[in-house]
Amino acid sequence: MKTKYRPDFPERVKRMMKWDGLTHQQCAKSLGISKNTFYIYIEKYQDFRDAVKEGEKSIVVELENALFKKATGINWDEKTTEVREDADGNKTKHIKNTKKFIPPSDTALIFLLSNKKNSLYKRNPDLYQQDTGIQSVDFNYININENSIIPDRELFRHQLKFVKTRHPHPAIVGGYGSGKSEAAVDRALYLLKKREGKGRVVIGAPTYGLLRDVNYPKVRGYLDRYRIPYSEVKNENKLIIKGTGFKGEIWMRSCDDASKIIGFEATDGILDEFDTHKPEKQKEIWIAFIQRCRKNAPGGPNTLGIVTTPEGFRYTYELVMNGTCEHIRARTDDNIFLPDSYIDTFLKQFDPIRLKQAREGKFVNLNGRAAYYAFKQEEHTTIEDIAKKFPQTLHGGMDFNVDPMTAVLGYTHESVLNFGREYWIKNSNTYQMADLISREYADKRILMRVDSTGKGRKTSARTGVTDITILKDAGFEVPWRGNPTERDRLNLVNWALSNGRIKIDAKMKYLINDLQQVVCNEAGAIDKSNAALTHISDAFGYDVYWELFDEYFNYRTYVG
Repeated sequence: MKTKYRPDFPERVKRMMKWDGLTHQQCAKSLGISKNTFYIYIEKYQDFRDAVKEGEKSIVVELENALFKKATGINWDEKTTEVREDADGNKTKHIKNTKKFIPPSDTALIFLLSNKKNSLYKRNPDLYQQDTGIQSVDFNYININENSIIPDRELFRHQLKFVKTRHPHPAIVGGYGSGKSEAAVDRALYLLKKREGKGRVVIGAPTYGLLRDVNYPKVRGYLDRYRIPYSEVKNENKLIIKGTGFKGEIWMRSCDDASKIIGFEATDGILDEFDTHKPEKQKEIWIAFIQRCRKNAPGGPNTLGIVTTPEGFRYTYELVMNGTCEHIRARTDDNIFLPDSYIDTFLKQFDPIRLKQAREGKFVNLNGRAAYYAFKQEEHTTIEDIAKKFPQTLHGGMDFNVDPMTAVLGYTHESVLNFGREYWIKNSNTYQMADLISREYADKRILMRVDSTGKGRKTSARTGVTDITILKDAGFEVPWRGNPTERDRLNLVNWALSNGRIKIDAKMKYLINDLQQVVCNEAGAIDKSNAALTHISDAFGYDVYWELFDEYFNYRTYVG
């Protein structure tokens, strides 16, 4: 039965928004009503409307006060209790007052001055010169736009440029956490507004797994946060926008296979994390989307934009260099809303060269650089026999290459992935590998992570049976969530290594050799020229990726 309006709703919603930071949709769920009913109550009941406004205002005021304190420094008195003993052994308690002070934050100070006194305090654009030879728009320094795309939505300058540029092919190339993914949704809504209700913006996700787990929830969460009404055609990954001034459609499509980017027309497209694809695949995806962006609508020519963190000299670099795309660079440090710990914890995984990509959004040459640069043999290997401690449930990874056929096995204990067994068999097949492992660990439950294209691949000896079917028939559990991009897999493995999340038995010589010797090419992709390398580290990477996926992306995704 539908929950009716109750007198306690205003106080409850105010408390949930102020103290718990819940969105409107989350509040509605807690009250036992739908999101649409929540908005009806805002219109119908004055006390409910006032409570929502007060909840939102309270959060903003508290945040503003906190930012001011951070910019000016914080003083406080710390009281501690000391127990003192006299010559006779009598003990007494004494209260000790200590004056404490946290120095002002330069970042918070710059943010306040550049917005409150913008005419006097501007960052020097010369500090952020772009790469030589690239025609770019420098919108890296922070400034909040007063003319937002929607009410209460504030934009950094690089976001605003990407959203409102008249160039048909803008490319926002930025570091992690620079806000580029949020800008993609801003641009989609801005284009719908320009198209006067006849727009259809299609966002291309790198893989179906990322579309389902990251892209779709992020767009939907954005719409909920800013109270933009919409309906869903969820099985088709479509959102029908019904807001005042924002009418139209936002579709999402996976770019796993460029040959399947067919059967639809769009007014505009946005390719998310475009550099996660290999260069040859990027060109196919770009051409496929250009062909799809042909739907007639008011508001100017069809457009196709790019949102990505750069990865070597891939196709985004080529499109920028040949003038096809307008280059808009964004730096991680430009986003002053990131927590102080973000750069120290997340970005510490990168070496100095890759840090220019991940933090500054620069194109850099990765040719010949170690793919697993965070691996340190003395730190990540152990002489302890890990396999002897294998519990009842194991997890592992397998690569379906037949020469060699490779796999690794391990288990997780207290947040550390412990790898104790490797398999490296020449001229083999999936039947032989599955039989070998299942015989050795017949009494164990094994979750085997693999390249998900194994659903269709047949590297086995028997015609017509897929590799994943063989593993399942042999008793393995094969979780499937879509295939990770190579870049995401490498980044996650290096993140895990940097944060002490992996231990490897020193006897696993093939895996250790791979982690030490596999390098990247100029485009930042794994160099596959040595046939003996990359296979067992790929198997290792599949397992690490899916074992730590939720933790890694829950931390990364909220910053864009």
